[in-house]
Amino acid sequence: MSQYQYILNLSRLSTALLTGALLLLAACSSGEVIGTPAPAETVPTALSEILERPADFEGKTVVLRGQLSAQCKSLCEFTYTEKSRSVTVFMGDLKAPRIRQGQQLRVTAKVHKGDEQVVLTATGLELVEGKVEGDSNETRKTGR
Repeated sequence: MSQYQYILNLSRLSTALLTGALLLLAACSSGEVIGTPAPAETVPTALSEILERPADFEGKTVVLRGQLSAQCKSLCEFTYTEKSRSVTVFMGDLKAPRIRQGQQLRVTAKVHKGDEQVVLTATGLELVEGKVEGDSNETRKTGR
């Protein structure tokens, strides 16, 4: 093999590796959609409302906007945080990728009032760009 062919092959290999790395990075970046999220125009509900009055939301599907603060190693659940409140969201039948801590999320989930805590099961998950946590213009307070 000539030196020219060696350099050409090395260049092709480098390009292929870089392309693969970029595709992998893009798959884990903002904008990814998992499951069936609510329509974009659906106004998010404040997590504090759900936690304060879980019976009002029993069996309902809600949309939340906040951030991922932790994720279990098996990817079956994650801790969702909005302002100073947190809740565990179970993935149910959805298969989540590894998501970085602090990633902004739009979560569509079904609410179940447990005996000691609120249980949320995700039906849709969107990784979003920008800061959404604590943005009072983004979250609906129902005032019930």
